Amino acid sequence: MLDVEIGDPHRVTIAPRGGGEESTVQARWIVDASGRSWILKRKLGLLEDNGHVVNSSWFRLAGGLNIEDWADPDDEEFFGRMSERGLRQFSTNHLCGKGYWMWMIPLSSGAISIGIVADPRFHSMDEMNTLDKSIEWIREHEPQLGEAVDARRDQVEDFLKVEDFSYGAKQAFSGRDRWCLVGEAGAFLDPFYSPGSDFIALSNTLATDLVTRGLDGEDVVERAEAHDDFYLNAYRVHLTQYEGQYVFWDNPTVMNVKISGNNIYYWGCLGLLFFHRKLTDLELMAAVRPDMERMWAIITRLEPMYREWNELEQREWRRAMVPSAAFPAMFDRHRDMIAGFDDDAIKARMRVNADLLEAYAVLAFNRAARNLGDAAPGEDEKINPYAVSLDRRGPPV
Repeated sequence: MLDVEIGDPHRVTIAPRGGGEESTVQARWIVDASGRSWILKRKLGLLEDNGHVVNSSWFRLAGGLNIEDWADPDDEEFFGRMSERGLRQFSTNHLCGKGYWMWMIPLSSGAISIGIVADPRFHSMDEMNTLDKSIEWIREHEPQLGEAVDARRDQVEDFLKVEDFSYGAKQAFSGRDRWCLVGEAGAFLDPFYSPGSDFIALSNTLATDLVTRGLDGEDVVERAEAHDDFYLNAYRVHLTQYEGQYVFWDNPTVMNVKISGNNIYYWGCLGLLFFHRKLTDLELMAAVRPDMERMWAIITRLEPMYREWNELEQREWRRAMVPSAAFPAMFDRHRDMIAGFDDDAIKARMRVNADLLEAYAVLAFNRAARNLGDAAPGEDEKINPYAVSLDRRGPPV
């Protein structure tokens, strides 16, 4: 697609890949899946910057990588955490540090994708904008991985990079003008938690609902407004999980609490609704919206508190393991996604999950507030989960 003119019908200018004669086609609906080309988004002036400035470089290493090779083969504590040896090489693993994290993702081809994601306030893109620089950066910050990659430079299959990759959209769906933005043509947050795939699924689901209903003759103007409102709010809540947060990526105490809270929301709200195919059920979505907004409010309040906590408490952990299955309140939300709930059960579960996040916010605050000394609230003091803060001028009530 080279260009698009919004009208009735729309007119799309196309040309064969690699060049050739241009032609024009007409369409009732336009779904922009052009990725970072942003053809329709640019045309309509919908590109929106956000405050999350992060860079990335990555490459594929042929033959994969088994992190168990880094461990002492006689270390039964390490190997005993898995049902059998050798399984870790089939899992995605993350390495986290001050201002950065790295992914190690095994691929079906047998190679492993290794990527750096870093906040330029801590790690300049100039330090990782070539393969050689990236390997040297890894050798400095993750020596075990760096040594393994450096010894196999001849097995590196490619190298890619992207700078300031996060962005939003002012609008993603229009029922009146019959267009949709999907995938990376819409909004993109961050690779951590892989929300790119989530928002592809969300936008494709909502776009398909609008196009099929619209082509069947249904008036989808209000439906598109509802879908757009949900999509953009979900994006903005998720943005708070990343924007400014890389400052404590090296703090395991704070990160464990953050990840658990984020997962309760993710599995207990978006995952629950998506897996039960309810995102396009406007009646149910309206019914659960108050509880969804409760969860949104808590997540957006907790994220700045994590930064405050990091300023108060930083300690090194060694040989610590926090298995998610040992935290039933979080792990059960995962299983709920495939529970086959009816509408009443979904509404009830959303209320329970919002209540759970309220309690989690108070629990996280009380744990962090130990660092406030005499300024910490008393054990019997009531805490407002929607106002938790570690500001020393006084605890929330």
